[in-house]
Amino acid sequence: MTVDEKEQVVRNNRLCRNCLRRGHLAKECSSESSCRKCKGRHHTQLCYTTRADGNSQPPSVAQSSETSQSNDHLSCTPAMYTGVTSFTSTNEARSKVLLATAIVIMVDDNGTQYPVRALLDSGSECCFATERIYQRMKVHRSKVNLPIAGIGAASTRVHYKFQITIKSRVSSYATRIEAFVLPKVTVDLPSISIDASNWTLPSGIQLADPSFYQSGTIDVVLGAEVFFDLFSVEGRISLGESLPPLVNSVFGWVVSGKTHQRRFRPPLACNDATIVDIQRNMERFWAIEDDSTSVQTATEAYCEKYFSETVTRCEDGRYMVQIPFKEDVLKKLQNKRRTALHRYRFIENRYDRDPK
Repeated sequence: MTVDEKEQVVRNNRLCRNCLRRGHLAKECSSESSCRKCKGRHHTQLCYTTRADGNSQPPSVAQSSETSQSNDHLSCTPAMYTGVTSFTSTNEARSKVLLATAIVIMVDDNGTQYPVRALLDSGSECCFATERIYQRMKVHRSKVNLPIAGIGAASTRVHYKFQITIKSRVSSYATRIEAFVLPKVTVDLPSISIDASNWTLPSGIQLADPSFYQSGTIDVVLGAEVFFDLFSVEGRISLGESLPPLVNSVFGWVVSGKTHQRRFRPPLACNDATIVDIQRNMERFWAIEDDSTSVQTATEAYCEKYFSETVTRCEDGRYMVQIPFKEDVLKKLQNKRRTALHRYRFIENRYDRDPK
């Protein structure tokens, strides 16, 4: 099967993405094994790292047919909420704007580090992370019910958030952010790959995103709450006319700005806006119990204790639990056998008289 088909089987059967067993999530998996390709907390069979450059290609929650068939003809305009994606094509060659991207390190609660590709977006009030990257890490999440609005007043809701530490690959910069979980934060950026083979980059500099010119997945959006702290260092280098400048940041030198594509295939004329329905797409994931604690009633505490003390696993894999009885009710039923037999025999006699 394809990786997408394998993912669907795992979800339908509620399996752990790391060991493929039932009963727990990948972040709770006790297995020491991990992906042999990218070392992530998932089974090697579920890894999307198949290209030579090492970039992952996760399954999209919502894709338009124009994206899959004519992706190299499209110009992307990210919104404040990047779950709202706009595509526009015209019949003339236009300049391409590279958005600020960087490879950052995310550190989970166990201290494990994960390199992810981030979009540095001053137009976003919040920070966002994909469900895919969250599943790889061991972090505590909490429930929220937050409306998110974007371009064209399109809105959706976020249901989960978590706190995570991000740090730089090239400097000592580190900070803690609060990230809201979305199935997909934006389309692949840049929307089309750029030919940068003839660009003259200064030697001795460290790029924030060494593959800035290649269209790839964005796992994290760093919003305005940290955006301006990322560019607290000075430095700007011009690459020449019709090329974007280099801007220094705590993550390295960011390539962002307008560039001209010399070759443009005749594009298809299309305008499409895709609004991700978070509620519908979240139903595709199995129910995950909230980690936050709540005050239980006496009845709820009794039921949970009774379940843990009497539950057993059958040979066919099903679970069996004894039927709970209320002791005070059982006491009222004592010495009722005679009455019960009398009622039973009364029904038998009635059946003998009137079988129909």
